[in-house]
Amino acid sequence: MHSGLVLSEQSDRPLYLQIVDQVTRRAASGDWPPGHELPSIRGLAADLSVSVITVRKAYAELENAGIVTTRAGRGSFVSESGFDLPKGNVRNRIEGNVREAVDLARTLGWRRGEFDGVVSSNWPVRERRNRPPRERLTRERGAREPSPPERESRARRRSDGEAP
Repeated sequence: MHSGLVLSEQSDRPLYLQIVDQVTRRAASGDWPPGHELPSIRGLAADLSVSVITVRKAYAELENAGIVTTRAGRGSFVSESGFDLPKGNVRNRIEGNVREAVDLARTLGWRRGEFDGVVSSNWPVRERRNRPPRERLTRERGAREPSPPERESRARRRSDGEAP
């Protein structure tokens, strides 16, 4: 059974917590619905090329958090009762992942505009569907449309990490 989980050796985050994060994300998003069977500890360890102890520690953490239940002799499953991560916990995980991504981008020499572009390209497009055209918004607010040089200057400042 291929898990689809991917670990990063370059991350400062311990491997077992990377497993916890990814399993939690899959369960929370519904990719792995309640009752979904997780890979066996040995199978996942082999799939990820990590020790059995690393996977066992991750599964214990997931079970303690109520995300996973383990049935003796049957395996580990996404909790049937579902789970609610406290909002602070979710925010902390997201912020941790973003910090990690920012650190990696900086290490690779990226500018802020490059990173922002990656984030924007991965944000759901459906949120933009019902947005009125810029010209109409500008007219409704009684403001003038910025000239092309003004727009270019703003875009350049954003890509350099400055405030617009």
